[in-house]
Amino acid sequence: CAWMGAVLVPISDRARGLELAHALADSGAVVVVCAPELVEWFPHDAPPQTLRWRLVCGGQARTGFSALSGLLQGEPMAQPHAAHEDDLAVLLYTSGTTGKPKGAMICQLNIIHSVMHFAQVMTLGAQERTLVAVPLSHVTGLVAVIVANLQEIGVRVRLRVLDWSLFLPQVVERHFQLALWGESGLADPDDFLFEPLHSRGGQNVGSFSDGELDKLLEAGRRTADDGERRRIYAAAQHRIL
Repeated sequence: CAWMGAVLVPISDRARGLELAHALADSGAVVVVCAPELVEWFPHDAPPQTLRWRLVCGGQARTGFSALSGLLQGEPMAQPHAAHEDDLAVLLYTSGTTGKPKGAMICQLNIIHSVMHFAQVMTLGAQERTLVAVPLSHVTGLVAVIVANLQEIGVRVRLRVLDWSLFLPQVVERHFQLALWGESGLADPDDFLFEPLHSRGGQNVGSFSDGELDKLLEAGRRTADDGERRRIYAAAQHRIL
């Protein structure tokens, strides 16, 4: 994005419903790029008016989305966009705990200074292995891990999603020099209810299972309509209680 002069708006892959729709509309998104498994969560019924391109990673187009691989066949930009140090580089959305999520404006110099600090303080080099459990759409994951490592290594960053049960064994086995983890707040009840109470939720440690509740939690994630979401989650809470 920086090379072409575009502003990056990273959104958590857990964002659903109102949280996702608000970030897309409020940021004035022009292009959306997502993984194939996230296409279904896009607000197809109410897309942002500013949106011009919908791209899905890989070589297979999906309903309403073109394959990103086709765009990559064009001629690359020979020279980077001439950006000023105060130009907006990234727009990061807050959790929205006190209202609607707000876009935090991160300029080019913010990122450059942060990366320099991380590299110097942690003496990062090309030999490092970094394990991160914060969202990569979060400022720590994006700047302290992805951008900082790209600046030092400059070759390749391989990302793998680990099941939580594999997290600590990986730390021990691979001798990571740095591990970062934290918690990301959310704007709506999607993950707060889905993760611990859905039969396939990542935090459902007691193997709780209720088929009707599963259907309600899945429906809540699929709609951006505020009234419908209130009805669904009221029904979900009634079933829980």
